[in-house]
Amino acid sequence: MIEYLDFEKTSAHFKNKKRALLRPNQFSDCAKKDADISVTVLNCFFNGKCYELFAQTKSGKEIIIYYHHAKAKKNNYF
Repeated sequence: MIEYLDFEKTSAHFKNKKRALLRPNQFSDCAKKDADISVTVLNCFFNGKCYELFAQTKSGKEIIIYYHHAKAKKNNYF
């Protein structure tokens, strides 16, 4: 579960003030202006078919995101 405070202020999730259950495969990278959430990548592993990004939200919650690129940026927008 991701709390609404972790979402960007322009996100519909933030405006609804509700928590959201997002599965790791539901994330896709985008430009900052289109982002629902920004994370800091802590670590990245290849699991055989894609990369698993271990990331941290603004509030410090740690999440996993499945990603198709090997080189994740330090700050990512999804």
